[in-house]
Formats: sequence, structure tokens, C-alpha cells
Amino acid sequence: NQRIPISFMISTFLLVISGYTATRMRIFYQEERTEKVLQSLRNTLFLGLVFTSLQFTGWLELQAMGINFKGIPSGSFLYVLSGIHIFHLLGAMIFAVILWVQLQKNQEDSIKHLILLTNPYEKMRIRLFTVYWQFMDAIWLILFMLFVLSF
Repeated sequence: NQRIPISFMISTFLLVISGYTATRMRIFYQEERTEKVLQSLRNTLFLGLVFTSLQFTGWLELQAMGINFKGIPSGSFLYVLSGIHIFHLLGAMIFAVILWVQLQKNQEDSIKHLILLTNPYEKMRIRLFTVYWQFMDAIWLILFMLFVLSF
């Protein structure tokens, strides 16, 4: 009588919220509200970090349930897929840190700030980040549903 780890459920909820904060970041950028962009980016990054730590906690919960990486194939599948998801999410979080530092730096200089808000390259970076983040959210939701149906 197996069940999904509580950490996976909480992390899924937080990831959905992070999708919302990523969306808000893009909207704030379009509205030229840079301080809000930075706040939303910071919140998205924070939620991603909490999600990642909860994934590791979820692995510990799986082990406590007797589902080990080397045990039943569906258990291994669970570890591998969630691990691959974390790996891709880490890439997005590294990009988020770089983006946050650059946005913060450009905010101090009014010319750079104006260029930041009007540069098509910057618009594309913000858009790509949010689309990638939301894609990762969708992938996790699909994986989570598969986990729920499997256990």
C-alpha cells in the first residue's frame, strides 16, 4: 500500500506557484516595472530551490517506504525521472541567477536600464526563461500524475 511522498506533493504545489511568479515576471517586464521583475525572478528562483530540496526529501521518503533506486523498476524510474527534472531545473536556476545579477546591475545606470527595457534581446531572454520554466512545470506535473497513477 504505497503512497506518494508528502514532499513530492508540497513541491508540486510550490512549482505551480513558481510558474505563476515566472509569468508575473514577464508581465512586469512588459510593463517596465523592473523592481517587480527582480522580485518575481527572486521568488521564482527561491521556489525552485525549495522544490529541489523537497525532491531530495522525497527521495528519503521513498527509501523509508522501501522504494530504493536498485529495487523495483518503477521505483528506479521514479528516481531517474525526478533526477533528470532536477538537473534541467538547476540549469534554469543558474540562468535565473545570471539574469537577476544582470538586471540588478543594469538598474543602477539609467542608460543601461533604458536599453534593458527596449532591447529585443533582453525581451527574448525574459520570454525564453519564462517559457522554459513553465515547460519544466508542465513536465513535472505530467511526471507527478504518472507517479500518482503508478503508486
